Amino acid sequence: MQTVYRNSIVLLFCLSLSTVLAQRLQVSATIEPKKISIGEQAKLSLNIRYDNNIKSNDISWPVLKDTINKNIEILDSVKSKKITDDGLNSETTIYTITSFDSGYYAIKPFTFSVQNNLYETPALLFEVHTVETDTTQPIKDIKDIYEEQLSFNEYIKLFWDWLIENWYISLPAFLALCFLIWYFFIRKKQTKTVIPVTPKIPAHIRALQMINELEKNKPWHTGDVKLFYVELTDIIRKYIEERFQIPALEKTTDEIMHAFRLSDLSEDCKMKLRMLLRLADLVKFAKEKPLESENLSAIEQAKEFVLITVPKTNHD
Repeated sequence: MQTVYRNSIVLLFCLSLSTVLAQRLQVSATIEPKKISIGEQAKLSLNIRYDNNIKSNDISWPVLKDTINKNIEILDSVKSKKITDDGLNSETTIYTITSFDSGYYAIKPFTFSVQNNLYETPALLFEVHTVETDTTQPIKDIKDIYEEQLSFNEYIKLFWDWLIENWYISLPAFLALCFLIWYFFIRKKQTKTVIPVTPKIPAHIRALQMINELEKNKPWHTGDVKLFYVELTDIIRKYIEERFQIPALEKTTDEIMHAFRLSDLSEDCKMKLRMLLRLADLVKFAKEKPLESENLSAIEQAKEFVLITVPKTNHD
């Protein structure tokens, strides 16, 4: 009697445990619609509901590839996940299926593996019917082939396929096009315009030209004596800077003569330069008014200083 009582308790416990497990994990499979005509599509939905004690990684789904059986094909699939109103996790995979053979097809249960336990869905029945033919209508001729307008992408693909197939034509044409682009656009930009270099006029020639121009204008005749001596000494000072590398424009007369103390200029040349610069200083700062002869003498002294200091060449 005690043994029967104990077995009853164990049986009730197992039934209670199965009920609890069934409440926290449920699997199902449905087809909508269950009846189609040949070539039409239906949706096969596989669903599993489970509580938070089970992880998604613990679930192994049924493996479905291109077909469910030899008569039912799988076109694509979409998987989704959500939480239901009762707090369970719900994962669903919807398969788009079709068939091209009429008949009644039994779909075997799908098996889920959860934490090493197997759970099966109910078996399903799927019906595929032929398209009804209206025998009261006359038989029609086969329609002509309809030529659809190609899209831009299709034209591009056809052109690309032609290039690949006829590479012995397209490759030389491509290389020739690259050469033409390089020759007419890139090469011309890279070609530098050669600007002829104008020979530099020697310092002594330039100085003599400016002195002659100043002598020709004779600015002292118009009363611009100060301007005459300013321009004359500027010509000489610039010549000294270029010929002897002495910054004469920034120096006084005494500083210029001091810079020439170690040069190989003759004393007569130094004296003429000093006299010219001194006279110019008197005119500029002491308002001295030289005579006509003194102005002409200043011109000659400037010319002589330049001619005496002309650099000697290898031919001299």
